[in-house]
Amino acid sequence: MEISQAKTSWSDDHLLQLTDPHNHRIRYDRVGYIWEHRLDGKWELHSVFKYRTHGYYFHLIRFWTYNWSKELMDRRVSMSRSIINGFDSLYKDSKRVRKISEDSSLGVKEKFELIKGIFPEEPLSYIADALNISLSTLKRRIR
Repeated sequence: MEISQAKTSWSDDHLLQLTDPHNHRIRYDRVGYIWEHRLDGKWELHSVFKYRTHGYYFHLIRFWTYNWSKELMDRRVSMSRSIINGFDSLYKDSKRVRKISEDSSLGVKEKFELIKGIFPEEPLSYIADALNISLSTLKRRIR
């Protein structure tokens, strides 16, 4: 039987803190046991179950620590995939810029517009370097 893969609303930093066993404690409050967790150095109530045993909480802590660490790992794998996909896109775009800069049938102004369409946030100095011309020459040609 597969356990539900419910995603939590904890941030990555808080999930990392929750996976540390030293950030959990169990207290007895004269009626039952209280589970507390420490996030950002502050102890907070996590759960209250009256009339449960001390061992029950340790079972819950182990269960949830495992689930939180699994979710944190899944998030990091997903982030790694998106970073790799971003590099693939960057590589393809830079190949397009190189082809544009090597195309002798295009003028500097057309090359500038095509490259600016691929990398709209890049400064003029990047485009000048890609075209292998000085910044002042680029500025003169795109007026």
